[in-house]
Amino acid sequence: MITLPPRPWIKVCGLSDERMGHTAVSAGANLLGVVLVSDSPRSITLETAVKLAFAWESPDAVTVAVVRDLKSGDPMISKWTGAVQCHGTISNETIAALRAHGIPIIRACAASDFESIAQANSLDVDALLVDGTVPGSGAICDWDAATRARRESRHPTMLAGGLTADNVAAAVRHVEPAGVDASSGLEHSRSVKDALLVSTFCANALLALRR
Repeated sequence: MITLPPRPWIKVCGLSDERMGHTAVSAGANLLGVVLVSDSPRSITLETAVKLAFAWESPDAVTVAVVRDLKSGDPMISKWTGAVQCHGTISNETIAALRAHGIPIIRACAASDFESIAQANSLDVDALLVDGTVPGSGAICDWDAATRARRESRHPTMLAGGLTADNVAAAVRHVEPAGVDASSGLEHSRSVKDALLVSTFCANALLALRR
C-alpha cells in the first residue's frame, strides 16, 4: 500500500523528464507531480507517467498524478502506482475506487473556494492542496485565504500557486502549511524545468518548513 511520505511535503509538479525528477529528490522534494490533464501544456500520457513513476521509485518520494474530474471507472486508477491530486469534481465512488487500489489522495481546491474546502472536510482524503484560481498559471494565490483554509481544514494542507525559490519562505511564514508545491515558477521556459530553480526552491522550502 502506498502512503504519502512524512511531512513536510515539498512537491515539484509538471515534471516530464526523468533526470529532473532525480534532481528534485536529491534537493529534498518528496512529491513528484506529473500532469494528466489533456489541456495543460505540461500534460503527459499515462504510459509516460507510469514509466517515470517506476524510474523515480524511491523510499524517499512518491509520484503524484494530477487529474481533473476523475471518474471511478477511469482505467488510470488500476494502472497507477502513486498518489493522485484531484482537481474539479470528485465523488465518494471515485474516492472508494482509489482507496481500493491503495492510492493516496490529495484534494485540490482554489484557496478562495471555501465551499469546496469545507466539503473536503467530509471526504476520505489524505491532504488538502490550496491553489490559485487557475492551477499552473503562475498566479500567486491569496495567502490570507490559504491561511483560513489551512485553519479550517481537518486535513494537512499544502500551499500552491505562483510559488518560486524567491517567495516560498515568505509564503511558508505567512500560511504555515504542511507542504508546498511549485511548477511554473521553476521553469526557464514554458513546461521546461530549470535545475537550479528546482534545487534552490527545494532547499529554501525545506529550511522554511522545518523552522
